[in-house]
Amino acid sequence: IYGVADVGIVAERGGSTGSVTKLTSGIASGSRLGFRGTEDLGGGLAANFLLETGIAIDAGGFNQSATAFGRQAFVGLSGGFGGVTLGRQYTPQYVTLLLADPFGTGLAGDAANIMPNTGDASSRMNNAIKYVTPDLEGFTGELAYGFGEVAGDNAASRQYGAAIGYANGPLAVRLGYHNRNNDTALVKNTSSAKDTLLALTYDFKVAKLH
Repeated sequence: IYGVADVGIVAERGGSTGSVTKLTSGIASGSRLGFRGTEDLGGGLAANFLLETGIAIDAGGFNQSATAFGRQAFVGLSGGFGGVTLGRQYTPQYVTLLLADPFGTGLAGDAANIMPNTGDASSRMNNAIKYVTPDLEGFTGELAYGFGEVAGDNAASRQYGAAIGYANGPLAVRLGYHNRNNDTALVKNTSSAKDTLLALTYDFKVAKLH
């Protein structure tokens, strides 16, 4: 069992609807409560799970559109082959963003992060199967596919993404991609949303370049 409780006073100026001072949950990082575990199945194979809910401490509710486990919810298997997980998970592109942003997508507020992504649609993927490779001499990779679950149209609302990375000594570099089909059961012939992000960090010991 783990979590983060983070709340503070925020003063926003220059907004289109005017200035506001408010109590906000999740300043340095999103407030959350999580449950995770691993069961050794023998032969180098393990079963694992994670359930993580976002908590709005200022009002006592849930974040991520009031979803009970809106941050992450998955089960999977891991071993020498890497890991396979099924459920609601971070996209490979968003994991790339976490490397790129020196503040880890925190400290600047939900509406004004230093490196904003295109919202929850590209950071988390529902109905997803995700494969993560083992570390191969510094190289790692991810593949993810999210079922759209629209009857009669397997392409509608589906998502997929991938990433490849390399980390060795002070250098880390990662390329992430995400594609989401914007078609729904009622809306057709819309374009897909595509995100591509290249991230690089280099640790000079006295400072770190992002």
